[in-house]
Amino acid sequence: GRTVAGIPGVGPAAMMARGAFMDEQPAEFDMEGRATGLNLFAGSIIPGLGPAVTIPAGRVVPDRPSWDWVRDNLIFPFGAPDTERGIAAAVQPAWMQKFSTALRDNPEADRIYANSVFDVARALVASGEFSTNSPEEIEELMAVSKERAKGLWLVRGASQFALPTGPEINFRVQDLEQQWWPYQVLTQEFHRLREEHGDDVAMDEFIATFGTDLISLVQAKSRQIVPRPISRTGHDWMRENEELASAYPVTIGLIAPDDPTGEFHFPAYQRQFDEGTRERLDPRQMTWLSNDALGRFAYRNAVENIDGNDQGSAEARARIRSELMERFPGFNSHVGVTERPGAEDQIRELERMSKDPRLADEPAISGVREYLAAREQANEWVRTMAPRSRSFASSQETAWIRSWLREQAQRIIQSNPSFIPAWERAFERELRDDELTEPGQTSG
Repeated sequence: GRTVAGIPGVGPAAMMARGAFMDEQPAEFDMEGRATGLNLFAGSIIPGLGPAVTIPAGRVVPDRPSWDWVRDNLIFPFGAPDTERGIAAAVQPAWMQKFSTALRDNPEADRIYANSVFDVARALVASGEFSTNSPEEIEELMAVSKERAKGLWLVRGASQFALPTGPEINFRVQDLEQQWWPYQVLTQEFHRLREEHGDDVAMDEFIATFGTDLISLVQAKSRQIVPRPISRTGHDWMRENEELASAYPVTIGLIAPDDPTGEFHFPAYQRQFDEGTRERLDPRQMTWLSNDALGRFAYRNAVENIDGNDQGSAEARARIRSELMERFPGFNSHVGVTERPGAEDQIRELERMSKDPRLADEPAISGVREYLAAREQANEWVRTMAPRSRSFASSQETAWIRSWLREQAQRIIQSNPSFIPAWERAFERELRDDELTEPGQTSG
């Protein structure tokens, strides 16, 4: 857990922040001083050296696991400074950084500030003060959220100038039973549900417990374009196998040894931004993607009893989809995010990867080879038993083949769980026939 410091002055700062946040009603949030933010050191145990020296030194040290001890213990013992805004900004005092961020007021170019704007937008929607039911309402929400986030950052900057640590703002929202919850607790609860039950069940249970107004709390503030590990194990493997990463840039993250339930490793996360495999989302994109999640939930429940593949069933699904696209701006849309590689591109690369002797001993590759053999059998059945179909991907004639492939995938997963990422991110996608397009990618 984190250590919270009882710092005199944080209470008055919170009162100032509440005034900056709401015009009439008090905002539901707390401000806490973090002990880890106490300015007891200048950022390095090397006498006399601050960020202006340690940041360049950190870039000179080779990016290999064998050098981590030097980087983590000598150069950045309290964590590497945030250089996203450039080295010049990184060496500024923290209070000055907050003032500069607020005065620039540019969430489209500043990830951390964008996250704050979206947090404010979440609070405003959850309070009922704003909605996201039309593009016009979203634009009004964004304008107000920017203005109030700017006020919060100015208060935080002023507080950090006067206090020994920078206060953190922790928002709270109410569920359907009028109980207050911190953002972080609800986000963790959704991730727990998703790990235990999968995306669809997690969404159903979350909405049943907390309502649709809080769905934005589970919307990520960045978006992975191609898979990459976020654990220390997977991060170190990627750094030791850069040649393989260059040879298979789209799918190497699907077979890299990783522990999805392990501790989050921030350098692995930051590396994804540096190499372009993860993109920052601005507050508007986050809002539209939240609407997409709501639209998918509504669509899935609305078409649950439409089982047929005839013309009438297809028209009924299309009518529901059109209505939901109007109700939830952003549903079934790319909403300006980067398009992810399609299933076909990923599968072609996995086929090449399965023949690479350098990866012969990787457990995930063993599962990939086994599934590719089943997939070849499926293609043979299409050629010999489904004359009206060109592939097994979508036709009614080949529905039984898709069912068989899903059974084969589950059989492989039972004995080789490392196959799960390749199945969920690549092979399963070519079997989907739900008429929806995932934001940022084509369906299949």
